[in-house]
Amino acid sequence: MDAIVTILYWIQLSLFVLAVVVAVVVAVRGSGSRAFVPWRAATQAVLAVAVFAVAFVLAGAGSSVLWAVVLVVLGAALGYLLAGGERVVAGEGAPGMRRSAVAPWVWALSLVLVALTLLFGSTFLYGVAVLVMAFALGLVLGQIFREFAAVRRAAAGAASAQPVA
Repeated sequence: MDAIVTILYWIQLSLFVLAVVVAVVVAVRGSGSRAFVPWRAATQAVLAVAVFAVAFVLAGAGSSVLWAVVLVVLGAALGYLLAGGERVVAGEGAPGMRRSAVAPWVWALSLVLVALTLLFGSTFLYGVAVLVMAFALGLVLGQIFREFAAVRRAAAGAASAQPVA
């Protein structure tokens, strides 16, 4: 019986290490400068919402819908404000974004917390980790909304700066 428990523990630990590696890769790829591609940003938003929805459904009674909505809205407002410092830089035919690293790293931290509490924690701690993920989801969504607004504003400014023949 001890062998089964030991094997289960090592499987859980391996899954946790995999979750940490994926979270760090997501955070590194989400930070810094990159070309702005609308479908990629939309896909990122949809995947973030899907991951949160799965985590929230797994939480069951461990998390409150009201608190999750409040934290997503607060996170979105803060993410939108934090993304105000982003600059649109001219790239090779496509606009580029110099992004804030706050939202991707908070999202990565929330992924690690959810994985840790799912594998090793209690129901209460998992519910708290899902609420942290709700705030991180808001940060990510706010940053993506601000990116769309910044690129649209830069495109409108570039169009008005061109001389009319």
